[in-house]
Amino acid sequence: MFLLFGLFFVSYSDPFRNLDMPWQTKCPYHKNDVYKKFELMEKFEGAEALIVGASTSEAYGTEEIEKIFKTKTFNASIAGADTVTRLVLLEKGLETFKNLKYVFYISDFYEYNNPHTTTLTYYQEKLYPFIPEALRAQVRPTLKQRVYDIYSHQAFESASANLKDCLRGSRKEYYYPNGMTPHSMIIADADKLKETDTGYEEKLDQAFSKAITLHAAVMNGMVELSPTVKGLMKDIVSEVQKKNLKLFIIMSPYHPKFAPVLEKRKLVELRKEWVTFVHSLASDNVEVFDYEDNKLFPPSGNFWRDGHHYKETAAQLILKDVAKKTKLKN
Repeated sequence: MFLLFGLFFVSYSDPFRNLDMPWQTKCPYHKNDVYKKFELMEKFEGAEALIVGASTSEAYGTEEIEKIFKTKTFNASIAGADTVTRLVLLEKGLETFKNLKYVFYISDFYEYNNPHTTTLTYYQEKLYPFIPEALRAQVRPTLKQRVYDIYSHQAFESASANLKDCLRGSRKEYYYPNGMTPHSMIIADADKLKETDTGYEEKLDQAFSKAITLHAAVMNGMVELSPTVKGLMKDIVSEVQKKNLKLFIIMSPYHPKFAPVLEKRKLVELRKEWVTFVHSLASDNVEVFDYEDNKLFPPSGNFWRDGHHYKETAAQLILKDVAKKTKLKN
């Protein structure tokens, strides 16, 4: 009885819009961030540049790109986005924005560890068609993930919160119309520190070390660059080239403190392989920008939020570097 009640309650509220039952509420509110970006793109007009990536791309503000590249910009990034989700949002952007000129793809090493997508993307009826048909079986989420959508305590909490919003008839929006968010996708202890704090450097080091330990978990079991993800990246390049757009692939660097983690997990050579592979994607209208030997900004708290995420100040320098090198080539 409890299982049936759980299925009915969660699927009625359907907070992530990925259950699609006949008794689902017609409420317009939901908690599926991927689908939300999809909806926002349909309402956003005149985009000439598109940002695609995960939480590392949060540092790339639309205003900064508009200032440097003179293009109206939409940010289609999602925290923790796998490559399938990135491709789906890219495809939607290519379909929706008829005046696109540039695509900024913020590439992450960890995304090559997971060929599967999330249930938020795979089981959402409007997102699913954008997944390449030949890869659908390979990227399907596990059964455990699907059951989690219905019977986890997070599912019940999300369903309850979503139902309250529906009954109230209002919700505080998490995203701006251009895809940016007023609240960071990242929880970084370093953000709470000030250089004037007593023991600032020691506290900053502790904050970085804690964040590095947490992020390292996404590389658990990583022994190769997923062939599926490599194929998806080639699809991304191909789709952008079909539209004759400019694709900038920016490889996110790690903070120097991350080096011991890569060494301990025996990932140093694999990361070099990643660098080589991403560089191999460069071709007509596709430029790769590699900041592995980062010399643009120092490893300080002024430019880094943790061992994986750099700040807007760092992204601004990267964008200016991209613009400068692109101008020289053209």
